[in-house]
Amino acid sequence: MSISERDIQYLEGFFSFTYYHPAISISILFFMLISARAMYHVYHSQLKPFLYEVK
Repeated sequence: MSISERDIQYLEGFFSFTYYHPAISISILFFMLISARAMYHVYHSQLKPFLYEVK
């Protein structure tokens, strides 16, 4: 599977918008941190006891 020049131009357009202003980048990183924290809490409270329970 090769990446065409059209795909590269699409990615350049996306990243140029993403890094256009520092506030956009900071907000993206902030929401990624919040979602990672939420996934960790779900793993810790619900999945971990379910996966490692003694039968």
